[in-house]
Amino acid sequence: MEPGLDRDQGLAPTASEPPPRTSPGRRLATFLYRRPRLQLGLLLAAPLGWLVVAYLGSLGVLFLAAFWHLDPFTATVVHKIGFDNFRTLWRRPCTGRSRCARSESRLP
Repeated sequence: MEPGLDRDQGLAPTASEPPPRTSPGRRLATFLYRRPRLQLGLLLAAPLGWLVVAYLGSLGVLFLAAFWHLDPFTATVVHKIGFDNFRTLWRRPCTGRSRCARSESRLP
């Protein structure tokens, strides 16, 4: 040590002082600071999760609506569960000038 300096001036650690304790929030912040990709993933997880929920919910409603059918006379939706739409899909041939042939021709 330099002349004129004592041991209690903070230049040398003493055994009587324990290291300062860090809070859990500080440890988490340090952990995420060292892993920026994890920080970005956690930041985007909630909004992307809600988008997935909205997307899957829309697909579920669309699937449930496929069980309803249209009244041929009034063209209103009849909220009675039936498999008529699925039966039409399986029995109608996809040849010639049908909608299936037109949509297949647009595929790359």
